[in-house]
Parts: sequence; structure tokens; C-alpha cells
Amino acid sequence: MNRDLFLLLEERTPGIVIPRQGIERQSIPFPDSVKMLTMHSIVNVVTEDKWFGVLKGKYIGDVGLVVAVRSWGAEVLLVPRLNSLPMDSLTAESSTPSLKRKRNAVVPQPALFNPEDFDFAGALRPKKLDNGRYTYAGHTFERGLIRKRLDFHSISSTPSTDMPSRLFFLFQQSEHPRVLASAIPRPKEWVFEEHEVVVICSSEKEGTIAAVQTTEAEVELANGEGSVIVPLHDLRKVFVSGDFVSVTSGPFDGKSGLVVNVDDDIAHILDKSEDVGIPNIDGSDSLQVFFNQIRQYIFPNLFAVA
Repeated sequence: MNRDLFLLLEERTPGIVIPRQGIERQSIPFPDSVKMLTMHSIVNVVTEDKWFGVLKGKYIGDVGLVVAVRSWGAEVLLVPRLNSLPMDSLTAESSTPSLKRKRNAVVPQPALFNPEDFDFAGALRPKKLDNGRYTYAGHTFERGLIRKRLDFHSISSTPSTDMPSRLFFLFQQSEHPRVLASAIPRPKEWVFEEHEVVVICSSEKEGTIAAVQTTEAEVELANGEGSVIVPLHDLRKVFVSGDFVSVTSGPFDGKSGLVVNVDDDIAHILDKSEDVGIPNIDGSDSLQVFFNQIRQYIFPNLFAVA
């Protein structure tokens, strides 16, 4: 079957997905074949430049950006989860089959695709295309992200409003134009509340949160400039040394202490949530937490005396 007919079937016929190996043919029982004559397309709820969750396969639970919608599903940009680094695949030949099965059962950690990882003797090198694109092992990579073809059953029916912070920062690090132009969901570890002081990253203006919605917040700007609606991913909280804070998410969730140093968007916190001895005043044994994962600590039983 020629390639043009492949493309026509893929574009016009619901239920047909063409893998890299080509169309797989199977005999169909007569009752089912009659039903197929009246088969309809799945109701399409997926739209381009929106973020959706993955429901099946290696990327289950991840969030990706839809860059093209087809009759069979969508093409989605995801942070790659490659089975192994190229050097690992060379040394794995001496492993026993049982060890290989155990390693393959573990879901790989997300990481941007880097063609320089393949720059050593004996490696199968990626093929460079254009605009920062590469192909390798049958996959296409764009600015470090993998472009996957997923059917509608593999994509969530509602857009995602958050994602793990690790994926968020990797998407930002890719600097893919489609990602930068989209309304990227906020990291699920970030917590925003009314009356918190924040900085709008895109404009560097400071203000106070007046109201919080699922994907955006109303910020009352300082100096009487009025209020603006800002995506949550564009906000950073403001803290200074001497603030007493509590951690709202992540591995240090529930801990509290004094901010002793600020390094860009990272607060160094002396843990005072439990008896941990006398901490080093230079903060060398401090907790390091991103600003958007802490809040000003509210002391219990604190009241004013007239």
C-alpha cells in the first residue's frame, strides 16, 4: 500500500492509527464488520495549544501541550522519558535477561533530550533536522521535547490546570516557541492565597493578591496602579530574611522556621518546627525551598492586647 493511501486512511477514517511499522491488518468477525460501516469519530474535546493529561502508557500522569489535532487523536509535546542513556544501552548487553526486564519495568525519569549525550564512539547518533529538531530511535524531538502521537483515549477530556513542578521547569527550560506562547499550567506544588505579596515576573511589578482562581489571580498593584489578572505561573511570592514561614508542599511540607537567606527565588529556612538542636547561623544546614511553596507563618493563639 502506498504512502498516499496511508495518509488518506489516517486522515479520513476514524479509529485508524498508523504506527511506525505500518497498518496492522486483522480479520474482523462479521457482526463487528457490519457495525464498522456506521462507526463515527470520537467527539473531539482536544484543542491545539492547550495542555492535557496523558491517561495511558509510559507517560501516564504527565501533562503535555497539544500542537496538532487529527481525526485519530493529537500530536503532543511531552518531556521525554527515555528508557536509558546511550552509554547505559552499550553496557547493558552484559546484563542478564532478568535484570533487563526489571530495569525496563521502572518508569524513566523525565529529562530533556540532549543530542550531545550521544557524542561518543559506538553511539547511534540522532539525525539533525531543522529548527532545533532531531530524530532518534523512531521518535521526533523538538527543543528537547518529544513529539508523540496519542489517540483520544490516551488524552484527558478536560484541560490540565496544574502539573508537577519538575515538568514545569523542564518545559520552561526547553524554550520551545509553542510552550512559551501557551498558558502553561502552574506547578501543583505552588500555593497562592489572598493578601500575599507577589511579583509579576513578566512585568516585574509588585502587588498583593486580591483573589485566586484555578489558573489565574487578581493582583492589586502597588502605588495605586489598579488591579490586573495574571496567570499563576507568572507570579512569584516575596520574602526577605527575617520572615518566619511555613512550607506548604514538597518534601518539607509542614515544617516552619526563620528565613536566614534569600537566593533568587529560593528561601533558606532554619527549621524550627521541632527540636533539631542549635542551627548554624550561616544557614549551612537550612532547608532550601522555592518561594511559591511557602507562606508567612501564622502563630497560634496570637492576639492583640488593648
